[in-house]
Amino acid sequence: MAEPTTSDAMRAVFRTALRDVLLLTVAVTVIGTVLGVVLVGQRGLWGGILGGVVVLLVGGTTPITMLLTARASLTAALGAVAGGWLVKTVIVLVAVVALRGADLVDPRVLTLVVVAGLLGSVVVDARAVLSGRVPYIDTGAATQPGDSREPSGEADSE
Repeated sequence: MAEPTTSDAMRAVFRTALRDVLLLTVAVTVIGTVLGVVLVGQRGLWGGILGGVVVLLVGGTTPITMLLTARASLTAALGAVAGGWLVKTVIVLVAVVALRGADLVDPRVLTLVVVAGLLGSVVVDARAVLSGRVPYIDTGAATQPGDSREPSGEADSE
């Protein structure tokens, strides 16, 4: 059986981060929605639900993007993350402007759910990366037996 490669280990870290972000999003949305309904009424309900959608969009897209680009080059992965960040920033700004005067949503509940979810998302992502076991050397790129270019440990004299 082949040993896992560095990209396999990175994918495992990103799967863990995605799973934890999804669990966090559900927890923050449920707690925020229940508290919003109790304290504000129906406007709190919609504030909690829309806050959860924002947390899912902003907090979940980075692990998904990294999971999809784990086997790509570093340039492609960083480009995808930067592009994703730009797209989700524009979407959030458009949503904030569209909901600014809406009587449907309580802005305090929406803001509290989004802030709690995004801070929690940062903690969850950091925990997944720091506790992940990713090798420094990709064992899948090692030389094969019989390869004429085995490392000798000496610098080339040319």
